Amino acid sequence: MSDTNPTLTIRYAVRCDPGHGRDSNEDVAYASDRLLAVADGTRGAGAAASTAAVNALKALELADKPAVDLLAMLAATVNDVDRAVHATSTDDNQPATTLTAMLRRGSQLALVHIGDTRVYLLRGGELSQLTQDHTWVQSQVEYGKLSPDQAAAHPQRALLTRALGGRSQPVEADLALRTALAGDRYLLCSDGLSAVVSRSDLHTALAETGEPEPTAQRLIDLAYAAGAPDNIACIVADIVAALRRRQHGSQPQRGLHDIRDDVACPYGRPGRSAESRADRAASPPPARRSRPFAVSGPGPPTTCRSADASTRAPIPLHTASPYAQGSDPCAANSSD
Repeated sequence: MSDTNPTLTIRYAVRCDPGHGRDSNEDVAYASDRLLAVADGTRGAGAAASTAAVNALKALELADKPAVDLLAMLAATVNDVDRAVHATSTDDNQPATTLTAMLRRGSQLALVHIGDTRVYLLRGGELSQLTQDHTWVQSQVEYGKLSPDQAAAHPQRALLTRALGGRSQPVEADLALRTALAGDRYLLCSDGLSAVVSRSDLHTALAETGEPEPTAQRLIDLAYAAGAPDNIACIVADIVAALRRRQHGSQPQRGLHDIRDDVACPYGRPGRSAESRADRAASPPPARRSRPFAVSGPGPPTTCRSADASTRAPIPLHTASPYAQGSDPCAANSSD
């Protein structure tokens, strides 16, 4: 006799595009069966900064630790990157980058978030924003000084209050542990998408498009239809139930542990978090478009960015964003 045991797998697609009027791309998106990450560096040394931030997380993919221990490892890695990026700053070059990533073990996902890159979850037809923007306008919304609509149109909406390398003091990352369910769809993206495409349009694209590959392309098309003024990076990842048969009385098949662990996941029980706010939910194709970079999964790990970035000198584990000019002396502008 045999029974069927459900396990989870992940299917994903990654897209990066420089957008209109940009001669460089500071966004990085990386996807594998165990790690999904997006980083958005500022102009200048931003490409090196965002690349270094994502590369530092890759070392954790094979860490043989329970998911709860991954939160501490993520926090330590982020602190190392923050110090390394800041150490490369000069009077003329002050690198910084955002970072939003999910590191998976089994059905558990450790989430780390700094800046205004985002994670969305589509579950049961409802779209939730799992991260809170670390921006000056978001702080004004929380203080009741701006409405969400005013914040979305504010000229300083890209002013960051937290970024890797953005200030001399250690950065505080939001951390959470979540549980994935079959049927979940996750979107990780830079503000090149979320700042120009409305939440309702994101919801429609994620809910109505089928596989991750056409969905990711649809999101890029929507950004171009809105003008695509910034670099665009996005990852669409689906959690899928698979069935595995096993004979009664027999030992689990060789490699079953790896298959169970081969899952992307978030949402569910909150873990340690710098701010529990992360648990709150917060057109036609363009006539011309620069070459997108894309991959569908599962498959080999993929890093996506524009070709010009490969010629940039790497930072020894870090990346970039200058201090923003404005009322908040600690802020950095990710789209400047």
